[in-house]
Amino acid sequence: MNGKMLFYGLITLVDDPEVMTVGKGNLCKFRGAWNEKKKEEKIASFANFECWNEYKNNIMMQFLKKGKSVHVRGSMVEDSYENKDGVKIRTYRFRVEDFDLIDRAEESKNEKPQLDI
Repeated sequence: MNGKMLFYGLITLVDDPEVMTVGKGNLCKFRGAWNEKKKEEKIASFANFECWNEYKNNIMMQFLKKGKSVHVRGSMVEDSYENKDGVKIRTYRFRVEDFDLIDRAEESKNEKPQLDI
């Protein structure tokens, strides 16, 4: 059975996004983090995110910077490889299909986003 695992989350960028040309398309990649609370302990989780939509990539490059928060939606992609000991390792990427810019008071004191379309 083939399935698609969907995600929706609020993340904070830990690096500036970067765009690269792959074949005939553009790929925007960034790393994000979020906190989980387990028994009064905050645990930070990190993941890699990617977007293949050129229009959305342009907006992401314009407004997303390290430290900014964003709601992301999309699907999870599993990759695997064998390490040097021959053990199969699974890794996961999050493919962003849509996002919402977050206008938090502390982030917007100095700047108001203006779409340059």
